[in-house]
Amino acid sequence: MSDLADSLHVIDVSGANVSRLFEEKEGEGFRAVRVQLLEKTLGVVVAELSRAEPGEIHPVSVALSADVLGFPEFLWEREGGYRAFLLGEWARKTLQSICDRLDPLYGHLGVEETLPSPSGFREVCDRVRGEFYLSKRLVGVRKDFLDALTLDYGSGLVSTWHKGFFICSWPPFGGLGLSDEEARSLEVKVTKFVAEMLGVGRLGQ
Repeated sequence: MSDLADSLHVIDVSGANVSRLFEEKEGEGFRAVRVQLLEKTLGVVVAELSRAEPGEIHPVSVALSADVLGFPEFLWEREGGYRAFLLGEWARKTLQSICDRLDPLYGHLGVEETLPSPSGFREVCDRVRGEFYLSKRLVGVRKDFLDALTLDYGSGLVSTWHKGFFICSWPPFGGLGLSDEEARSLEVKVTKFVAEMLGVGRLGQ
């Protein structure tokens, strides 16, 4: 149970456009809160509206089971590496489709990682692992933050989507291929930025 629904039902959405499922269906009495996507050769990806406290905007999360992505890259054989990149591309495109359509305040793409609620970012979170989507509404006038990240980590770090920006460091998701230390420092910076921006005015409320 969550603040999104008083009761939950499982439905078969085979062939449906994932991003449409999260829109409120006026008069139909339901809205998807979590969608499990199955791809015969790649595995499972879960897309969901993540939890939020009353009055907050729900962020979007796309999570993957570890599978081949749970192994260090140097252990990937040729087939495993190919599979990892196919899975990563599929997950990234799913997140982009949802974010372009729903325009969430922020979103996340990760491997077996959970996404804090807006108040969770502000109160208790030091570092969220994974790749981030930040809406133009969230970034606002702080485009300098994205410019600084690009300067620090490389010109391919930030991609511009229809209604926001995707910050990605890991090659399977389309990222640059940062070292573990660089990826950690990036995650800390982005987590801190999101927490800061969610605390400004009524953002995330």
